[in-house]
Amino acid sequence: MFFLSFTAQPERRGGRTRRSDRAKRGGRTRRSDRAKRGNRAQPQEVVVPPRHQTIVTAALLFLWFVLMVFGILTFLQPEWLQDLSQSGKSYSADTLSGFGDDCYRAGDFTMASHYYRKALDRQPHKVHAKLNLALSLDKMGHTRQAISILEETLQWEITPSERQSTCHNLGVLAGKRGDVEGAVGYFEQAAGLSVDARQSLMKLASLHIRAERFDKARVALQEALARWLDVTLPYKSMLERALEDYRDEGEQFVTAIEKLLSIDVGADQLTRFDLQTARRGEQGRPEIVEIHNRLSYVYSRLGKIDAAIEHMQKVLEIMPNNEGARNNLSILQKARSAPPGGAPEP
Repeated sequence: MFFLSFTAQPERRGGRTRRSDRAKRGGRTRRSDRAKRGNRAQPQEVVVPPRHQTIVTAALLFLWFVLMVFGILTFLQPEWLQDLSQSGKSYSADTLSGFGDDCYRAGDFTMASHYYRKALDRQPHKVHAKLNLALSLDKMGHTRQAISILEETLQWEITPSERQSTCHNLGVLAGKRGDVEGAVGYFEQAAGLSVDARQSLMKLASLHIRAERFDKARVALQEALARWLDVTLPYKSMLERALEDYRDEGEQFVTAIEKLLSIDVGADQLTRFDLQTARRGEQGRPEIVEIHNRLSYVYSRLGKIDAAIEHMQKVLEIMPNNEGARNNLSILQKARSAPPGGAPEP
């Protein structure tokens, strides 16, 4: 019996054929891809037409110009830009006046005057804004306009403290313009309007010394010294400020404060703590030293050497290391027996 055996050779041949075909096809594919990549066009440079270049350049220049203008406006801060930035906002006169105070302290008198004007638009008779507007204008070189504003303020119904400040500033501006007699008149008014007019008295004495009216200078300096040494002055100044603050609150408040101001309060009516605090506050104050120094000079020019020595010794009691005062005291002591003449400069 015959058995037929079959081998797997045809299958192997078939497998080799398929693998060979795949290899051939793969080879052809890879060669074809390389051929395609070799034939692909290289990137070409894009050329922008001159007209488009001009447009782009002009746009960049315009943007640069806009940024420059914005930077300049931000630095200068013109008034219309301030108004634009605050559009839609509503500020009270006190707030606007506070903005003006901040600008004034920073030395920006243009913006300070802008805010003071805005405050006066809200509250036309706001004395604080009116006075500081005048001071801002003076700092900007508009002294004549500042004087006009202050003279207008004097026509209003204002408190004695506000009137004193107005007269004091008018005296300063009049003296700045060389009107010595006008300045003297304003400082004299200011000194009589408020208990806390010590600076007005000091300015008045300086004008009298400049005009060599030494007796009048002595009177002003002695009055200023008495007010500096008055321990009840802070209490009286507080009442004056309260009168200014409460003047719109009702007649009963104004009457009560005016009654308290009319009472002559003495140092013996202060508590021991208040009295000690006030006495300590007097020690070493430069204003008191300056008054004693000027009084010494004035008395020496009046030929009253003993009084001049007394005030110079007061200076050294407060400031023992003041070499200028020590030298002046030595000169005065030598002049005690010498003919009148060389008086030490204050």
